[in-house]
Amino acid sequence: MKAIGRYLIVEQSDAPVKTQAGLLVTAQDSAQIRYQEGKVLSVGTDVKHIHEGEVIYYDKVASHKARLGGQSVQIVPESAVVVVM
Repeated sequence: MKAIGRYLIVEQSDAPVKTQAGLLVTAQDSAQIRYQEGKVLSVGTDVKHIHEGEVIYYDKVASHKARLGGQSVQIVPESAVVVVM
């Protein structure tokens, strides 16, 4: 699978969300968090500053869930990426 244009294919992180004090955030509370962590699986042909394998935070409202090759992934426009780790 290969992304095209200014899109990224991202594997959503399943790690539990913790506060700075180490408390786990419930599923209901984490649903209110706008930004999601994920690992980049494929970058589009027009994406310049993000590379495969990098961990990013993206606006989950702007992304789309898809099933590619039996794997659940997020299709994220480059403009929705807010942090590259």
